[in-house]
Amino acid sequence: MAIIRSAVVLIPLLLLVCILDTGETCAPNEPFYQNGCGDWYRYRRGLCMKYFDQPKYWILAKRHCKDLGGDLLTIHSQTERNCVRNMVTRYSQQYKGPVWIGITLIGTIYGDADGYAAISAFWASKEPISGKSCVAVSYDRFAFFETHNCFDRFPFFCVKKSEN
Repeated sequence: MAIIRSAVVLIPLLLLVCILDTGETCAPNEPFYQNGCGDWYRYRRGLCMKYFDQPKYWILAKRHCKDLGGDLLTIHSQTERNCVRNMVTRYSQQYKGPVWIGITLIGTIYGDADGYAAISAFWASKEPISGKSCVAVSYDRFAFFETHNCFDRFPFFCVKKSEN
């Protein structure tokens, strides 16, 4: 009975996510010189992304992104989530663990610096965990959101505006 009740709740959420999805895809194979992103990849309209494989604390990863003119990447659609998972798969053949994104506990809600709340359908089961304030996605958990101690050290994604 609990499985049916969960499916009744989950299916409308997944449909909503698909409806809200912009339909845009990331373009990791697009030539750099055509996308206004330099040596970064086009992520979605007007934004570029880059994966950094050197593990950092969440706040240091965020600062690194800021120093490059961007911020930690946030995920607002299923397409973006798939893109992040594909990028981790492509650029980190050995690493299959968590990767920092720009979602953290703000007051009592997990969200990003732009004020968007984390999409509930993207949380891994039994998440978020109380007492853990920073959010990562995991390759081995199909890019679902999971909370971690902010002093854990993980690779991360930055995002910045394109030059076009």
